[in-house]
Amino acid sequence: MDGVHFVFGRAGTIAVEGRWELVDSSGALVDHDQKHEERQSYRLHVVLNADVTGYDLDPPRSFVITFATGHQLKVYDDRAYESFHIYPDDIHV
Repeated sequence: MDGVHFVFGRAGTIAVEGRWELVDSSGALVDHDQKHEERQSYRLHVVLNADVTGYDLDPPRSFVITFATGHQLKVYDDRAYESFHIYPDDIHV
C-alpha cells in the first residue's frame, strides 16, 4: 500500500499510510487505499481545492473530513504501526 498526502494549503497536511476511503454525498465509494499494482487510477481529484466544511472524530477508530462537494474522506486507525500523521503539529497515530 502506498501512502497518500492530503494537503490543505497552509493549514497542514495529513499523510495517510493506513486505510482510507472517499465516498460521495450518497455514500458511494469513490476511491480507497489499495496496492499500487491493483490501482487503475486515483479518483481523489473530485476534492481538489474543495473547502472543508466539517469533521467527525471517532477515536480510537477513525476520523472523517467532509468537503463542500459533499464527499467525505474517512481515515482509519487500524494498523499495528502508524496509520497517519498530521503536520505541522507532528501528530503521529
